[in-house]
Amino acid sequence: MQSAVCRTRDNLRTHKKQAPIVTISKEQAQAQLERVFQEVFDDDSLRIGEDMTRESFPTWDSLGHIRLVSAMEEAFGVSFSIEEIEAMTSVGRILERIVAKA
Repeated sequence: MQSAVCRTRDNLRTHKKQAPIVTISKEQAQAQLERVFQEVFDDDSLRIGEDMTRESFPTWDSLGHIRLVSAMEEAFGVSFSIEEIEAMTSVGRILERIVAKA
């Protein structure tokens, strides 16, 4: 006969909730990222491409970058390190990080 402690431990083991494994494709990430860019930079006609850089987009300045990172973290449910944030110099690099984390 099992003790109450053993039964409880067994129940806990079998009732553990597993976080669902959710992956996002690069295409899905880019579509969602485009909506984030549109919202942050207040331009519904804005279209992004992987080769787009901070230098090629005038309103993507340092303040815009902070707002963009904050909006991406919220939209994708991820957090970025300082090193990752500093390395986000193009849409392509951002997409790589999002797909790896989301």
